[in-house]
Amino acid sequence: MIQAGLTVAWAGALVSCMPAVTTDLPVSKPAPQDAALAAAVYQESNTYRRNHGAGNLQRHAALDHLAQQHSEFLRKNRGKFAIYGANVSHYGFESRALAAERFYHLSQVGENVATTSRQGPGTAAQLVALWANSPNHEANLRRGWTYTGIGVVKDGDGMVFATQMFGSYRAPMQRDLLNSFRVH
Repeated sequence: MIQAGLTVAWAGALVSCMPAVTTDLPVSKPAPQDAALAAAVYQESNTYRRNHGAGNLQRHAALDHLAQQHSEFLRKNRGKFAIYGANVSHYGFESRALAAERFYHLSQVGENVATTSRQGPGTAAQLVALWANSPNHEANLRRGWTYTGIGVVKDGDGMVFATQMFGSYRAPMQRDLLNSFRVH
């Protein structure tokens, strides 16, 4: 799990131990089976949240896009990471969080990533279980987010790369607060 406010300290470590990776990936529309798996991960995440006292998340198209882009990045650069495992990384999270904040007005953005070679009906449940069994990732699953985006890519050998992003809109400023700054 990484949250926007915590990534600054980790950014230097991520960059210093990273082999050359490609970050400028075009994002294609997910393959139908990948979109179906993303929908299943979404359902599993909400089931997990309800079972642990949290409300349902809503899908957010922009977060879906950012998550899909990161999953494609993980697939393209698999085996090149060192901190969290050879196939997973939060590399570039700062950029995704900044895009979510600046362009979509989301705040407190978080992210979970996972890979699995499991295929079939239990794949979505296994991905959510991987996150649920990690204290930091589990905190993201249960936190008071409003929105989520999910991106899933399956590689040719069946390895699945999944990214789930979380966020909430900034609280709107009160009209009175805005008026207090106006010059009369």
